[in-house]
Amino acid sequence: MATNSRVGEHDLDWPELDRLLDVARSCVREWTTVEAPPETPANEQTFKTRRVGLPMATHALNCTQVALGIWDRFPWVAASNVRVAFEHAFVAQWLFFSPDGPAHFMRVAEHDNHVHSREFSRAIEDQPTLTAQVSADELTDFHAYAKSDMTPGHERSWSMQNLLRELEPSGLLYSSYRALSSAVHPSLGTISAHYDFKATASPQPMRSGEGSADRHEIAQGLALSALWALNAAEKWAADYDEPGRAGAIAIPNNLPYDLSHSLPSATE
Repeated sequence: MATNSRVGEHDLDWPELDRLLDVARSCVREWTTVEAPPETPANEQTFKTRRVGLPMATHALNCTQVALGIWDRFPWVAASNVRVAFEHAFVAQWLFFSPDGPAHFMRVAEHDNHVHSREFSRAIEDQPTLTAQVSADELTDFHAYAKSDMTPGHERSWSMQNLLRELEPSGLLYSSYRALSSAVHPSLGTISAHYDFKATASPQPMRSGEGSADRHEIAQGLALSALWALNAAEKWAADYDEPGRAGAIAIPNNLPYDLSHSLPSATE
């Protein structure tokens, strides 16, 4: 496998912005041709990985399609969709090569659900009008679940920074993730996207967010997310054969499409 198929390579020659967008569009088109996974998986681990990862890959590709649809009109909103796609596509890939990956993720998800349930239980405990339509047995069961012990801390640990650095120790991949995150959280990026600070007199408002500083970096994240999500989705299909549809799109553009190639143990 060529070195430029790995994330974080310093000699990675990024395609131009329009080519990156074409990569994402091609992934969305190819996704519609991926066969549904077989009803009976090869083994239990495959079943668990598919059950957890396929929704992640699907959400990433849906967000990719939305980002492409609003790219010209609302670029900063598109960037927020790219950030969501990036995280979900990465997790879909990570589930394949992380030891106990699906079980680890489900512990995190179950803990989050438990936290939400506990807070909701406290909010409605003294509000009988809010639960008038719920049976007494169901309400009792819910409160009992909310008050039960949570998953231990080490079992629910989750850090995108640590997961990303497993593949790219320098932190460049995490830096890209953080840059995309500025479109999701209140940030200086959001301010600069909606004002033209280069105006000669005073900053001028830019209602659609077209002042986003570096659309090429956003397009990079979009292309990578689409490739990772497509590769993850097609790995469950009965007709998958390396390099698959994602590889056929990525290789001519020198882009990484399967994150298992970036593992320290991966052979070149």
